[in-house]
Amino acid sequence: MRRRGAIRVSELRRFGLTGRHLLRRFRDEVGLGPKELCRVLRLQSALELRGAGCADWVEVALQAGFCDQSHLVREARALAGAPPGALDEPGPGRPRAAA
Repeated sequence: MRRRGAIRVSELRRFGLTGRHLLRRFRDEVGLGPKELCRVLRLQSALELRGAGCADWVEVALQAGFCDQSHLVREARALAGAPPGALDEPGPGRPRAAA
């Protein structure tokens, strides 16, 4: 989980499962496909970076593995139905701010 959602299926095949079988087992266990879980983890990572005090959304996006801030915004809207600023938890001395 520390990889922020960055893993290749080829890395997982070492467990002896075909790609199709792995996908089916993964969905059964996790409830999401591997790629969708990676997207969720990357968004979660961005929100954690923001919560840890990173004030600049561009920097948050890049550190979390997004191409740019607009990529982060598109993913947040697609996955959570809102821009990242609406998901942002205000911290001490830092009010909620829109991305």
